[in-house]
Amino acid sequence: MYALLAKVIAMPFTLEDSWTKLARGKEHIGTLARECDEYLGAGPAFTANVYYDPEAGTVQPQFVGDPPPPPRIGTIVGDVAHNLRSALDVAAWQLAIAHDEDAARKRRHFSHVSSDA
Repeated sequence: MYALLAKVIAMPFTLEDSWTKLARGKEHIGTLARECDEYLGAGPAFTANVYYDPEAGTVQPQFVGDPPPPPRIGTIVGDVAHNLRSALDVAAWQLAIAHDEDAARKRRHFSHVSSDA
């Protein structure tokens, strides 16, 4: 019965939602650029530190602003990442159901890393 209901309410193939989420992500990028310009325009002092881990053989740079960037900038970065990731998820879903709707509906999620990792 649920399979029949899913076929009845199936939406036609479209990437409109993906494009909408991508456009929203671009809006957030514009907001992020303005917020960063405002912060950098205030003339914060930056310190660069470099940490070397001899056991791992890695170098980790760290840049510190004084005053630190406002938390809002980090929040906007999260909004950008979320919308761009959502756009990709929607596009992948639409392409999957366009290719094989029954198989796509059984899977219901997309892996982000290989299961061999």
